[in-house]
Amino acid sequence: MIDFYEQTRRAEQLRVAARSRAEKILADAEAAAREPERLAREAVAALADLGEARDQIAELTGLSLADVRAILAEVAGAGKLRGDGRGAEAVAAVESGPGRAAACSAGSGSGEPVQG
Repeated sequence: MIDFYEQTRRAEQLRVAARSRAEKILADAEAAAREPERLAREAVAALADLGEARDQIAELTGLSLADVRAILAEVAGAGKLRGDGRGAEAVAAVESGPGRAAACSAGSGSGEPVQG
């Protein structure tokens, strides 16, 4: 009977150790993925800076139009926080005026260029 309890405890210890290693691997992978994800967001912003329409960016990247809008808003916000001028065109697109900002957030998908 002692063997049963000892082996059950050992099995649980193995599971706990494996779970801990798996969590560490996942945390390391998430940390490593941050830089490529940042660069990918900047690539989306670069397409916008070149005058590509949001719907075209979505088609080129395979992202949804909502994701493209969110990325451009995020990059624009990061550029404002940094104050380094990066993402200035994306900021201009997000803040281009009362009509366009409302149309973009309403999900029109009209294909208007990002640059003003």
